[in-house]
Amino acid sequence: MEYSLNSYEDNKPYVFISCSSEDSKQVSEILGKLQNEGLNFWYEENEAIDKKTAHICNCEFVMAFHSANSKNSLQCKEEIFFARSPEVNKKIISVYLENVELSLGVMLSINRFPIINFYDSSERENFYSELLSQSKKFLPQNDEDQTKRNVVVVASAACAIGSAVGSTVTLKSSGSLLKMLPYIAGGFFAGGFFADKIRDFFSRDKKNSPSYKEENFQPYEGNKPYAFISYSHKDSERVFEILGKLQDKGLRFWYDKGIKKGSDWSDNIAEHIRDCECMLAFHSENSNTSEHCKDEICFAKWREINKKIFSVYLEKVELSLGVQMAIIRFQNLNFYEYLKDEKKFFDELSESPLLQSCFQ
Repeated sequence: MEYSLNSYEDNKPYVFISCSSEDSKQVSEILGKLQNEGLNFWYEENEAIDKKTAHICNCEFVMAFHSANSKNSLQCKEEIFFARSPEVNKKIISVYLENVELSLGVMLSINRFPIINFYDSSERENFYSELLSQSKKFLPQNDEDQTKRNVVVVASAACAIGSAVGSTVTLKSSGSLLKMLPYIAGGFFAGGFFADKIRDFFSRDKKNSPSYKEENFQPYEGNKPYAFISYSHKDSERVFEILGKLQDKGLRFWYDKGIKKGSDWSDNIAEHIRDCECMLAFHSENSNTSEHCKDEICFAKWREINKKIFSVYLEKVELSLGVQMAIIRFQNLNFYEYLKDEKKFFDELSESPLLQSCFQ
């Protein structure tokens, strides 16, 4: 049965479809059945980058169809990486059209979200039922959810698209901007922007600059065991004070400063997680809201990678359940409990069995 498919152009929730043009026929058959169930989607193969990125920013989530064709498609990889960038932060439902081994960078981006195999589904009705069920979980449940979601688009999408295409882009967004102003203001305050600035201003000792600065570090590149550092850039000052003292003790570690210029950053990070001896993860309110930190930790525990994770809590924070599940089996230290005895903290950290092979 052939379906008449039209990309959705309106203000109701829709799904962005990422797939290879070579898989269009098979994807169209799947989308046709979903369309009959009321799912709206945007699907264009040859569209200008500014329009495509605008639709990624405005969609509810991305549905990515994986195959040998999509694996070799630079466009498909770019769509997934853009969707998972911090400014855009879209969830991704993955549909495997065939059994294919994706790049590590793509797996880093998608491993936290639902994965459904079309190729090994003996009961097609079960496949469509599962795909539709997972899709509905990512759609707004009521009008208030939709209004709040539009605020995210207004507040961040233009910046993300401008970064991607190198120009200013005007977005069409549903609802009245005036109606959404309370949500926008609430978002800034709820996100702790002003609270963080005020706290930083009063807590920072202006006379004492950090003894260890990030520019003085060189990520390890070699064949010896090393630790992969997972942290929020907002915590750089605290993290590099700790890493500086560990480096003095001979710790070899790699962090994202080691990404080679012009390389595929997501693949680069994923490869260094794959090759590390263990992960040293620094937890805080900042890291708990960082999609990159969550992706790194969940990817490290993916069965194909399966790394041990040493957790350092910079402050008391309740982590997401997914992150808790990933780190629960391994050691952790609460840095904030050792403020009066940092020597003991560093002794315990450097004596950890998880890190021993990473020291010179």
